[in-house]
Amino acid sequence: MDDYPANVLAHARRQQRWVRGDWQILAWLFPVVPTPQGFVKNRLPLISQWKILDNLRRSLVPPALLAFFGAAWTLLPGRPLVWTLGGLAVVAFRSLPPFSTFWSGPPRTSRRASTFAASSRI
Repeated sequence: MDDYPANVLAHARRQQRWVRGDWQILAWLFPVVPTPQGFVKNRLPLISQWKILDNLRRSLVPPALLAFFGAAWTLLPGRPLVWTLGGLAVVAFRSLPPFSTFWSGPPRTSRRASTFAASSRI
């Protein structure tokens, strides 16, 4: 269990270590996986394979955004400001669910759920 990082450099080293580990288990996305005895059928559940794939996707977002901004400022047609705002909108989109939860407040529980919770305490 890792503790909260002491500084930005410690956080960056942790992220790099985690991403490296995610890429090292890439073979577990294929139907057969290497073992010391040779190749065997991959018995990893589909949900676990999906988690590996999602971690790999998330690890590619920062370099893809950097490449996008570089292309926006040098190669893409039109105004670079419009492309930059589009790239920043992609980054900001991830923050919408937490902000919507913050502004709407905690979810309301139904009367049925609160009655059940009260009766289970008895």
